[in-house]
Amino acid sequence: MDSSYNPNPDWDQADWHRETTAVRDALAALGVIVPACAPGDPDDCGQPTWTHYAGYLAILKARTQTMILANLGEQPGPPGSGITDLAHHTGHQLYEEELARMLKELE
Repeated sequence: MDSSYNPNPDWDQADWHRETTAVRDALAALGVIVPACAPGDPDDCGQPTWTHYAGYLAILKARTQTMILANLGEQPGPPGSGITDLAHHTGHQLYEEELARMLKELE
């Protein structure tokens, strides 16, 4: 992989490392331990920091989705809420609404 490639030219290596570490810390707080092997870490594996960032975010998305399913299940929401499947509402509907809002902020 071309080590000079940077998918976000507004970020330098320090930005990538800071954000990657923050996502790795969030994963650890949720009980998912991933190796500290990005550039600048003790066990640098040789891959660019941005690939770790993307991979860790994918793992974070999967972890949060499984937490929603495991902890909320297919049960109705609070009485009067009209929510028939709390996990679906939280994991899909609310997610899609927040994603749309956040994407709009990027415009």
